[in-house]
Amino acid sequence: MSKVINKAYFESFSNAALMLLSFEAVMDAIEVVSDGAKIREYDETYVGLVGASLALSVLFERQTGNDASVVCGEHLEQERRHLLEGGEPPTFSIPIVNTLREPLRPEVFDHLTTLQLASASFNYADKVFETISNHSPQALEMAEARVSSLDAVTALRSLVLRLAGGSLTDLAGHVTKITGAGSETLQ
Repeated sequence: MSKVINKAYFESFSNAALMLLSFEAVMDAIEVVSDGAKIREYDETYVGLVGASLALSVLFERQTGNDASVVCGEHLEQERRHLLEGGEPPTFSIPIVNTLREPLRPEVFDHLTTLQLASASFNYADKVFETISNHSPQALEMAEARVSSLDAVTALRSLVLRLAGGSLTDLAGHVTKITGAGSETLQ
């Protein structure tokens, strides 16, 4: 049974695995050419290079949120226009998509009950866990995880301060009790 090698196939691999696969395919091609052989359509080296191209396409999309073939097409069109019309060379910019979300301000959590605050902290932390646990996160998902992790820490900080009495001084008193000379540590 043979596998279909397409972009969807490579989407299941981690970034590190895709980079290594691409590196190995390029090194194999260099070795073949260095040995004086030709790369022929559908031979092992050719298929390896096609796989490397697909792997790099997946990596590009994860990092930028854009399709590499579309961006390459736009760059080629800019280069053609430059060659025909002259003028300054094109910049070949790479569009990067960012999440529109920003972390919440700490005061947003002030009106929540203690249970709501604990739930919010857990939910944000769980969202980060789910995103990072995915072995091949998309660029946009990682940006979302960044914002959610900041919200989780902010909500958790508010919860801890509330439970400690509301101030860093109150919290310091509790920390001293917990970490004092007579306290035990979990082993």
